[in-house]
Amino acid sequence: RGSIFRTIKNIIPVFEREDNLKNYNLIFILSNLEMKEQIKNLKVINI
Repeated sequence: RGSIFRTIKNIIPVFEREDNLKNYNLIFILSNLEMKEQIKNLKVINI
């Protein structure tokens, strides 16, 4: 869980900062992910 959380937390600012990436949306499909902390600008949808 920790490495996935850190990876997502590090990727999001790059997509917000870079002009050529701002128009893209990232979609992650993860099984049994429980997040103890919220990540800024990340929308989580549980299915």
